[in-house]
Amino acid sequence: MNKTYLSWLPDWVGVGIIAGLMWGAWALVANYEAGMKAALMAGATQFTMSFITASGITILVEKLLEKLLGSTLRIPLAMGIPIALIFAAQYGAHSLTGTPNIIITILPALTMGSAWCIVHGIKLLKLEQQI
Repeated sequence: MNKTYLSWLPDWVGVGIIAGLMWGAWALVANYEAGMKAALMAGATQFTMSFITASGITILVEKLLEKLLGSTLRIPLAMGIPIALIFAAQYGAHSLTGTPNIIITILPALTMGSAWCIVHGIKLLKLEQQI
């Protein structure tokens, strides 16, 4: 079996690295007009928060689906709670570090993070049905 470069890492680490690089770069661009110092701080903040939230939601969706087995609210909670946490964590971190354009900075990562929660959750549910 051919292994990819990062295949030895757990899925949540790879997801975190990719999200951090992608959205950290976006934050740098989105805040460039405010000056290099602000842009670099926003980029570093977004890299860190994207790594943490992408990694965390990957694990959280899995754990919530497992813990809520049998609940009628299983799917909405397993996908809704991580999405709410992404927003709160990223908005809070950028507020604390003084990011000038918070909504523009976090909106793409929030959108893709929300999509990831849903896609990952559906993938796990399909795998569960195969067992």
